[in-house]
Amino acid sequence: RTYINDFSVDFYSNYIDNMISTEYIDFDEEYGEAILEYRNYNKVTINGLNVHYSRKINSNSNIRFVYNYTDPFSHSNEILEGISRHALRLNFSHKISINSHMLFNIKYTGEKNNFDQEADHLGNEPIKVLKSYWIADVVFNNNVNEFINLKFGIKNFFNYKDETRLDIVGAN
Repeated sequence: RTYINDFSVDFYSNYIDNMISTEYIDFDEEYGEAILEYRNYNKVTINGLNVHYSRKINSNSNIRFVYNYTDPFSHSNEILEGISRHALRLNFSHKISINSHMLFNIKYTGEKNNFDQEADHLGNEPIKVLKSYWIADVVFNNNVNEFINLKFGIKNFFNYKDETRLDIVGAN
């Protein structure tokens, strides 16, 4: 780490002997709610790598890069839901004035599994693969005074939408 550069690489391995999650048991018709119970999943291992680099370009600008690689393993696929193998974030910040800043973000999230407990309980395919995606934002921040901080910008300005976001398991 220096005044201009900040760099780190982290390797990790987490071995979890009893990872707790929920399991769909049934559907309560009277209350219209799913009945879930907690369950322990044995031997979940999550290995990974995190790389971080930040650089001060000049007195007003900074760039940051973060990459995460995650390698999970379990005999139960449902416990691995929501874990992307690859994730990337790029940030560029620029000081416009003493009270104003601009922040530009680009984020990539790799594909991940979504485990549908109800579909599994009904004997349907429980694993749905959520596609990888990119999202970009630009935000302007203006400190009007010590009590008012005005933020405005465009979130998801490439208008990414998951085409399968409204799919319902078993729907025709």
